[in-house]
Amino acid sequence: MVIRIFDDEFAHALQEQFGFIALSATEMAAPVFAAAAAGVDVTNPISVEGQLLSLARLTISEDAPFSARTIGFVEDNYHLNVVLHRRNSHSEMHPTDNTQLHPGDVIAILGGPEQLNQILHDNGQ
Repeated sequence: MVIRIFDDEFAHALQEQFGFIALSATEMAAPVFAAAAAGVDVTNPISVEGQLLSLARLTISEDAPFSARTIGFVEDNYHLNVVLHRRNSHSEMHPTDNTQLHPGDVIAILGGPEQLNQILHDNGQ
């Protein structure tokens, strides 16, 4: 059964009460729209166990608060997963937590809309 509900709070209440999967088109589109406006590559979200997740690619800016930190710092503080790290044409899938990040590095990150919005904002995008 599919029910169209325009009130996000009501949709989430139905999800909690009856176990329905509630997906908000606005909630799903917001990170993609914001990222496109900032020139960032972000995939359309998928729902995994009712949680929306997208994959984003970003180039670390010099002013990012995590530019001299590690992959583990980014994952722990932004509550997302770094699935790829690239520096100078060398790419590493699932980099280790102690991999140091530098301005100009490219990372692919998997996370929810709030987490992606926060890291993109902190990166100056």
